[in-house]
Amino acid sequence: MPAVPGFAAGLDAGIRQLHCDEYRNPASVADGPMLVVGAGTSGAEIALELARDLAQTHPVFLARCPTPHIPDAVFRLAGGLYWAFVNGVLTRATPIGRKVTRGFHSRGAPLIRTSMKQVTDAGVTLLPRITGVTDGLPDASGAVVPRPATLIRATGYRPGLDWIAGLPLDEHGLPDAPRGVVASMPGLYLVGMPFQYGLTSQLLGGVGRDAGFVAGRIAEEKRAGRTALSGSARLCVHWRPPRAVHRNCTELECSQTPH
Repeated sequence: MPAVPGFAAGLDAGIRQLHCDEYRNPASVADGPMLVVGAGTSGAEIALELARDLAQTHPVFLARCPTPHIPDAVFRLAGGLYWAFVNGVLTRATPIGRKVTRGFHSRGAPLIRTSMKQVTDAGVTLLPRITGVTDGLPDASGAVVPRPATLIRATGYRPGLDWIAGLPLDEHGLPDAPRGVVASMPGLYLVGMPFQYGLTSQLLGGVGRDAGFVAGRIAEEKRAGRTALSGSARLCVHWRPPRAVHRNCTELECSQTPH
């Protein structure tokens, strides 16, 4: 489900708010200043598109935490090595992977394709992270933010698991399920959670590893006769295939904790 920043409810009702999942093109926005919140790849691409089409008449602002950029050359020249690193090294089983998990939920993933230089060169004004609301307007860490006609939330997604009563959550509001096993609810397993085991757990190339682990655990439980629900197991898959990046942002590239 789209992640909604805590400040959103306090904004002036006259400000049109869209999640990046609802954004289609510059015609999606109202006349006037535009503010994009969240600077993962989707937020950067939306701001860039708006600036190229409308910056002459509509100022465009991008509020964000600093987000690193992975140059295209890395993928062209060392794509295999890059994948081996993010998929095989950045996991909860390694010291560097555990270090990455500590900041994973507080900022957007590194930019791909679009750099922040391209965004600013197109005329986008960068703002600090939005920290609250003052008099109905977004407050960017004390910086002055002109009243936006449209605010686009490129703030990622959260698991839509509210329908599972009693599901334990961690400090980030995500299921407390190490390696996908919900220990307090025997028979319930998850795959596709953010950093479930590694940085790529949400991606098509990485979810199979977690699914294999969960399948093995289910088999062990069934052999031991410990699985609840009359010997059946429930597997909850949380994964959405990435579509056009600036039209439907994916969890990995957008900020996991709303900016």
